[in-house]
Amino acid sequence: MSGSEARGHRTCAAGGGPPQEDSLKAQPSPPGVPPLAQRAMRITVETTIQVDAFEPAMQRLRTAVEEHGGYVSDARVYFGEHRSAALEARVPSARVGAFRAAVAAIGEVVADAERRRT
Repeated sequence: MSGSEARGHRTCAAGGGPPQEDSLKAQPSPPGVPPLAQRAMRITVETTIQVDAFEPAMQRLRTAVEEHGGYVSDARVYFGEHRSAALEARVPSARVGAFRAAVAAIGEVVADAERRRT
């Protein structure tokens, strides 16, 4: 039994404070700031999968990252009774859905979470 974790990340535009009633209406962007639809979306995904064969699964994960236009920015392999790995993958936000499906096809998904921010 082994686990691998994959995360997808994109650039984030910070925001803050609770919304005011007027802020719920569409407002033009300030000069020099792109409209919301053009801002980068940061999608953080944490998926844990269990696999039968560790090495082939790691290769398939790395291949999936590359096939979806991304790269592995951090990889940690843990040795012990059960080998496991934690990968941080950066994948373009437009391809996160397809990447998640590819990861799910590699093993049994035992945990999955997603957070989106602009």
